[in-house]
Formats: sequence, C-alpha cells, structure tokens
Amino acid sequence: MEASQQNLEGFTLTFGVAQAVGLLTVVLVTVWAGHYCGGFSWRSNPDTEFNWHPVLMTLGMIFLYANSILIYRAFRNSRKRRLKVAHMTLHVIAFILVVIALVAVFDSHNLKDPPIPNMYTLHSWIGLSSVILFACQ
Repeated sequence: MEASQQNLEGFTLTFGVAQAVGLLTVVLVTVWAGHYCGGFSWRSNPDTEFNWHPVLMTLGMIFLYANSILIYRAFRNSRKRRLKVAHMTLHVIAFILVVIALVAVFDSHNLKDPPIPNMYTLHSWIGLSSVILFACQ
C-alpha cells in the first residue's frame, strides 16, 4: 500500500505524545538520580556511580531503542538507506550506553567496602539476558 493511501490520522499526535513521554521519563530519572539519590560520580564513589545505571538504561534501552524502531514509521517517505543507517546508529549508541551502565553497576558493587555480590537478583539475570539478546540481534 502506498504511503499516500495509508490512513495516518492521529499518527503525528500519537508519535508526539510518545516522544514527550520518553523525554519526560529520561528527564525525571535523571533528576531523581541526580538530586534525590546524591548525584553522579565514577569510580571515586561507588554509591553515586550506581546512579548512572538507571539513567543510561532508560536513555539507551527505552528511549533510543524505541526511537530506532519508530524511525521507519516517522520518516516513511525518506530513502530506505538513510533510515537503515539512522536505525543502526541509534542501536549502536543505545548499546554503548547500556555497556557503560553495566560497567557502572558492576563497579559500584565491586568497589564497595565490603563488596556486594553481583548477579544475585532476578532483575540482574533478566537484565543481563536482555542486553545479551539485544547484542545478538
């Protein structure tokens, strides 16, 4: 079916609302981790290094990953090659952010005194499985 024949009624509004909710989610998680959980650091403070994990996971696995999927619908009249390159670029950026988020969470556990065991919750196993499957795809 041609793009001109498709019923796109409400698509722009729905897409805009989805983008606004996604951006709001990233902003709220960043404010929560930055203001209410003590801010951000790297290896100097394992407690606040952990705060990178929810921010980067939200940005990578929720916002960028969703946008890489939606790019084919949002720009349906663009050249397919450009869409594929944009799709791939968003996936690569999302994967890099997820890897940094995993480094932050493992560091925050390993650098604590005493260290916190890694991979002891269902959340950690499902999360790592999701990242591995994302990388395989």
